[in-house]
Amino acid sequence: MIDQSTFQWPQGRSAVELSEEIERAVAGGDWMIYMIHGVGEGTHSLYIDEDEHQPLVQFLGERQDEI
Repeated sequence: MIDQSTFQWPQGRSAVELSEEIERAVAGGDWMIYMIHGVGEGTHSLYIDEDEHQPLVQFLGERQDEI
């Protein structure tokens, strides 16, 4: 069963917040799905801030074997 709270919008949230949320999901064996359609304000209504994009990508890359 998919809990609707699994689907998240990242606008205005830091890479640290998103990374911590991902770590909690992994620890619990849960899914986390972010709806990201652009990088930077004005690219799309579902975007991640430019300053937060690279740290999040780095976090995901460093943990790609466990995520």
